Amino acid sequence: MIGPALVVAVLLLVLLCPSDQVTRQSFWALRDRWILVSAWLAAALLLLHDWPLGCAGASVLVRWHAHEATPPKQPHQLLESLTVWIAILGWYLLVQALPPAVLAWCPTLFTACLGVHSLAVVGDWHWRAGHRAYFTRGLTGQRGLTGAMLALLTPFAWALHPAWALLALPGLVLTDSWLAWLALGAAWAVYWPRSLWLTVPVVLGAAGALSRASWRNRLDRTPRGTSLDGPLQRVWSVGLLLAVWVKEGYWRVGRGPDASLNDLVGLMYRYFPHRPARIISGHVHNEYVEWAYEGGLLAVLAMLGIGWRVGQHLVAGDPWSAAAVAGAVLAGGTLLTKSASTGLVWLTILAVVAR
Repeated sequence: MIGPALVVAVLLLVLLCPSDQVTRQSFWALRDRWILVSAWLAAALLLLHDWPLGCAGASVLVRWHAHEATPPKQPHQLLESLTVWIAILGWYLLVQALPPAVLAWCPTLFTACLGVHSLAVVGDWHWRAGHRAYFTRGLTGQRGLTGAMLALLTPFAWALHPAWALLALPGLVLTDSWLAWLALGAAWAVYWPRSLWLTVPVVLGAAGALSRASWRNRLDRTPRGTSLDGPLQRVWSVGLLLAVWVKEGYWRVGRGPDASLNDLVGLMYRYFPHRPARIISGHVHNEYVEWAYEGGLLAVLAMLGIGWRVGQHLVAGDPWSAAAVAGAVLAGGTLLTKSASTGLVWLTILAVVAR
């Protein structure tokens, strides 16, 4: 009875909502009221069905209107952030509803995609990058995201046969991402927990021995392949956003959609005017900090809830569990969900594990 009652309530609110005059702005305002009321009711239903998802939806809606958006946007432009979250929640629930027979084919499909991505990296290195491995981009358009994709897909190759994981090796070597190697090491520890004592030395040894940066005896070369600028950017940007998040009180309701992207450069120049320009970053490269900064306490509760839900379903020797842990590591150092390809894969993995 709750569903029909909510539908009737939305209809009454919209039908009885007054409008002063017939203009484009009044049409936008009336439509936004309808969307917001419907979205809040959907978030309330999600809270009853799956409280972490309900918190995630509410964290977006709290600051979703023209007067508090950052930077100020037209009402119709605010639909972008809302439609993205509708798609995310819809896909999450859709994957959870898939029958086991469909999910049983996923390891084979993901292993095939692993080979394609790795082959694309090799082709990119050979034909476009002038044989400089740290410029390879692969199919995702960015080397770090390609390394993340390889780390997410490799556990499914283990499920078919460990030999299939060799498909990822050329791509991991040429993308030269230490974060991908660390994520793969975390996945390995979940998939083969009895070999945990081997995980750390093997992963660190692979990251060092297979990194072309190490071959060239450049000890300051890190995931970007040129300097320590990448890790330093992450340290400065994460620390700065967390400090501002507490100081300005954004931890309550958040700063708003896309605020971390829009605020970070300005905050860098404001608080660290003497920092070299190469330390200034337009992205925080940390999904957890970004979501907390934009969504506030509700977003933090959503992350904790999803982490708890996924964590209690982790199983040793399960490729889905191993891939979920790999994604958790990757989300702490790259823009995992900003890319549709890597974000959709990780979202699918989380949905399956949390079933």
